[in-house]
Amino acid sequence: MILATALQTFMIYLYTAVGSGNALDIGELLKTGLAAQRDGRFDAAESTYAITRQRWPNNADVWYLSAILAHTRLDLRIAKSFVERALSIDPAFALAHNTAGIIAKDMGDFDA
Repeated sequence: MILATALQTFMIYLYTAVGSGNALDIGELLKTGLAAQRDGRFDAAESTYAITRQRWPNNADVWYLSAILAHTRLDLRIAKSFVERALSIDPAFALAHNTAGIIAKDMGDFDA
């Protein structure tokens, strides 16, 4: 439930963010992935995020959303890897820090 709230918060941020050029392209891909994820079409969301990660490997948002999706699918090792990548790109990404803590707890790592 906590991650669902974080995802909703991120969706509000994404839908209200203003971009230009490539930002609009990535924004549309992220919206498509989010819509698929929200609707439970996890394979479609992952495909969209994978394309986005390949095209924009230094975008923390796509790594964060990929982490949320992996966590939803209970692939905690991948979720941890993705959220760590998001934080390596943007160390000030507060939602990613929160998500990293949730993933660590779910992995049984209470010292993280």
